[in-house]
Amino acid sequence: MAVASAAVGGLVANIVLPLLDILVVALRLAARRKKRAPLKVDDWTIVVSLLICLAFSASGIYAACSGLHGVPYDQMPEASFRRFRIVEFSDILLSHFVYGLIKLSVLFFYKRIFFPFDRFIFAANIIIGATILFIIVSFFTVLFCTRDVSSFWNTPAMSDGTQYVIYLPTLLTTYAVLDIALDLAILSLPIPLIWSMCLSCRKRVYVAGVFLLGASCLICSAVRLYYMRATLDYNGKSMRHEIELNDNANLWSHTEAYASVVAACLPTLGPLFSNIHGFDALFDSVCSPFSSRSKFSSSLGEVSPFTKKPDNLQNERMLWHEMNTGGAHAYVIVDKSGNGFEEGSQRNDNIVVHKTFELLSERT
Repeated sequence: MAVASAAVGGLVANIVLPLLDILVVALRLAARRKKRAPLKVDDWTIVVSLLICLAFSASGIYAACSGLHGVPYDQMPEASFRRFRIVEFSDILLSHFVYGLIKLSVLFFYKRIFFPFDRFIFAANIIIGATILFIIVSFFTVLFCTRDVSSFWNTPAMSDGTQYVIYLPTLLTTYAVLDIALDLAILSLPIPLIWSMCLSCRKRVYVAGVFLLGASCLICSAVRLYYMRATLDYNGKSMRHEIELNDNANLWSHTEAYASVVAACLPTLGPLFSNIHGFDALFDSVCSPFSSRSKFSSSLGEVSPFTKKPDNLQNERMLWHEMNTGGAHAYVIVDKSGNGFEEGSQRNDNIVVHKTFELLSERT
């Protein structure tokens, strides 16, 4: 069947954007492999999110090529309208699930790189709990918003809307607002910590900018909310215009998922660009302070990449060395004020090794 002109944009988006998602997820996994680091929970959740996005893509392509998008309801045969409602139901049911899953991936990534900071982890855990609650509540309220599940697609077009026990448009508008609120909370979470880093202002802006790339998801969410409200508030008599509004809302719900996968993967791609001139300094700024994930203490007191050198360190010298292979990072602190000892700490994901030895002599 020929694709309706109003459905062409959605068809193109559901082909091109999932291919971009596959590319960035593959690059993310390649970055982990380059560091010889095992996949963590944030990586696995983004892989599952990609699979759901591919299901979105398949449903969008099927709907466009089957004449289910871009066609007024009153021009659809009853069987086609039923298939349209089944596709719409599955999209709505899974969309909030994948939005929440991508948010969890970002939060687990935050916890992995900001491991030493208890207050940050506490705040991240609160948002994780809120996100899980968002996933569960949105899934089951959509699933049981009608008298029975099958009445969602078995209700005739002329009686559409009478099957709800919870009015679906209002429900989806509420969840769209909550989705934006969670995105804002997640995007703003690392900014205070990044701004306190011992970096130049320019590098702080660079690092914050990498994390704020997720703001593209906010744009998609806002556009989706606009079309949802426009569809809900439309009082005109043109069925075709109402269908266009509804199709645009569906398109932007898919686009939000696709864009969220890309935004969640971008901060993890640093190792792939570490040898490219201009990118190495930027990504070292992003990765070096975050990847230590452990606190070091000696006679100098606690040392953290996010704290500036205290004034009383005039007689001490510190050497910070990062190992970029194997996912391991080593830091060395040398104290010259006493008998002399060198204390180092190296961490490779699950193993922490501490070494202390006597400094017999010092060459000048």
